[in-house]
Amino acid sequence: MDQMLRQMGGMQALQNMGPKALVEFKAGKMNYDGRMVTPDRRKGVLRVVEDSGGMKQFQWCDADTKNPIDSFYVFPDDAKFEKVK
Repeated sequence: MDQMLRQMGGMQALQNMGPKALVEFKAGKMNYDGRMVTPDRRKGVLRVVEDSGGMKQFQWCDADTKNPIDSFYVFPDDAKFEKVK
């Protein structure tokens, strides 16, 4: 790990690695302005990540940079993930 960090630029490499995604897939995003729903034209990725404290975050990220645009904490029993028809 130390050798990899030196090759990739030290602490900057650690920051870029970030938390590992538990789930990640391509997903679009819609915006609601109070009366109309419009598509966000950016390409995105939906991720659920677990931080170092064990808390889970639901994130919508830019598909190219993987930087989170929207991020929300998910608490146990507050949400469920299921397929809908």
